[in-house]
Amino acid sequence: MSWRPAHSRCGVAIYNFDARQPHELSLEVGDVVCMTEECVGAGWYKGYCVKNISRVGIFPCSYVHLRNGTSSDENTAGQSGVATDEPLAAEVADVLRVWGDSLKDAYIGLKEDVVQKLNSSMTLLVKWRRDILLGSMRSDHVLRLKAKIAGMINKCNTELGLDVVPRDENYDAVHVDSVSVLDLYNIHAQHRKNDGMESTSRFVHLYA
Repeated sequence: MSWRPAHSRCGVAIYNFDARQPHELSLEVGDVVCMTEECVGAGWYKGYCVKNISRVGIFPCSYVHLRNGTSSDENTAGQSGVATDEPLAAEVADVLRVWGDSLKDAYIGLKEDVVQKLNSSMTLLVKWRRDILLGSMRSDHVLRLKAKIAGMINKCNTELGLDVVPRDENYDAVHVDSVSVLDLYNIHAQHRKNDGMESTSRFVHLYA
């Protein structure tokens, strides 16, 4: 196999990759990666994830969507067009982990309706998160997509009996220490109205 420089190209992982060898690099959907080398004809890159630049390994080329531009460190990775600092994308990753636990509980409890709804919702969130991280949409399109993501998170969290997250005008989570109780109430009320959550049929009762 022949390796050649990849000129520090950047991309976003579009599939999960579980490393099975010490020299391989595990990837999760949405990870921002920088490639330093590529194996000619073999379909492998060598590089690192922006979230942990000290860990270098190889991974399949087909698991990464390339972006134009070059990068030699974490800061320039953000300038390549990849949305590395999108708070909602990080939130979605946390939400998927929590919903994954709920999905397992629903599966064990034979709650078929819950399993189907969570599977559908999680699949959409993974796709939408990937679309945001690719950084190829116009800002107004990103905002509309963030509204859909936030609406789905709040709706499903309500249906599962989980916390509903207060959000600002950009649909990012609001830090409760930075706003008053009245502002928090108004934010909740507005988003419940926007998402149509008053009339939502809550399938949390399926757990009862």
